[in-house]
Amino acid sequence: MAMGMSPRRVGKRGPAGLEVGREKGGGKNMRKVLSKVGQSTLEYVIVLTAIVAAILFAATQFIKPGVNRIYDETGLKLNDTATVFANKIGISLNTTGAAAGAAASGASGSGV
Repeated sequence: MAMGMSPRRVGKRGPAGLEVGREKGGGKNMRKVLSKVGQSTLEYVIVLTAIVAAILFAATQFIKPGVNRIYDETGLKLNDTATVFANKIGISLNTTGAAAGAAASGASGSGV
């Protein structure tokens, strides 16, 4: 081997700029690279989880009341419209069950 050449550096640079290749001492360097890659992946997962948690919190605290208000207003409008329609055709919306069906069809309960 020529003077000044190091037998330890054989290979390419991998993730995190660490040397990946054959070295004396086995694959210690490769384990170091994989450890660094795993660590950065875990950090990304933790940050992503925090962002998703913040979005879910915002949805329950700020968006849900607005959606509930819209549903309530829509229900009230439907109820008002049904009442107006029922008044025009001459039925009462307060009846329930079979009596409502009889009142809507105009039957008085006596046989036909």
